[in-house]
Formats: sequence, C-alpha cells, structure tokens
Amino acid sequence: TFSPGETTKTVFVSVLADSIAENTEEFQLSLSNPTRASVLTGSAKCTIVDDRGGGAPEISIGDVLVFKGGTATFPVRLSFPIAQPVTVSYATADQTAISPIDYQRTSGQIVLQPGVTSQTISVLIYNNPSASSDTTFVLNLFDPVNATCGDAVGVGTITGLVVPEAVVLDASI
Repeated sequence: TFSPGETTKTVFVSVLADSIAENTEEFQLSLSNPTRASVLTGSAKCTIVDDRGGGAPEISIGDVLVFKGGTATFPVRLSFPIAQPVTVSYATADQTAISPIDYQRTSGQIVLQPGVTSQTISVLIYNNPSASSDTTFVLNLFDPVNATCGDAVGVGTITGLVVPEAVVLDASI
C-alpha cells in the first residue's frame, strides 16, 4: 500500500538457504491489479546468487592400507554438495606394486548424484606370496565434470605383513 505522495516501494522476497551449491537462479516479480493508479513497469527480473561464490566443489581421494588378498577401498569425497551430478574418471597405476601380480588393474568412472558428497572405489588385491615388504600403487582421478580435482592421487599400500589365520582347537570339557 502506498501512502499519499509516495511513488516507490521496496518489495522484500525471502530466499530459503540450503547447503547445496547451485547456479545463479532468476525469477520474475510482477505487479498487477492496481487500485486508483496505473503500473508503468509491471514486472522485474530478480536474480538469486548462491552465497558460495558459484565455485565448483573439489573432488578428492584418500589413501588406503590393505592386507594381501583383501580389497582396497578408496574414499572419494566432494568438498560440498551441489545440485548437479558430479562425474570423475579413475585409473590405477603401478608404483612398487605391479598389476596383475599384486592387484587388479582398475579404471572407470563414478557419478556422485546431486547432494551426495562421498563414494568409494574398490580395487582387488591379490595374495602375492613372494611380496614380503610393503608395496604401493596409485588410483588417479581425472576429467571431473561439475567439480575440480583437489587431491587427485590416492596411494594404496599393500602391507607385506602376514595376516594370521584363526586356529580353532578342539576343546572338550
């Protein structure tokens, strides 16, 4: 409502905050049905800018320690959730551990759906009886979509320690 002599008004629109990064969004604010007046410009374009600065999240991979004959499960994390899917390609590479002797060469692509911030990539580790010391291989992340690479190299350490087998003795009482 305008007071007599008043020619402008400010319209406040509440914007709901959430934890998901989004692109800039727009909407139209329309004025209609004036009483005892006319509207010269009946609509305005409004822009909502995400308070994260519009930057893409970082995708990173962690390091793992695994016993021979196990599975190396690498954690992949996104620095913050976004409203679009994030994809990233991955591939293993030899260091002191050699594929296919110590581990199964692995490559592919993972997709983190909108709002999801973590996922895992698994690599099968072989039980190489000739390896007596720790060996390593890497899992590289590359070609991210809707994200940038943070720590893009996960180190997999295959420990040379022998995992003791459980021994069950027949005990009678």
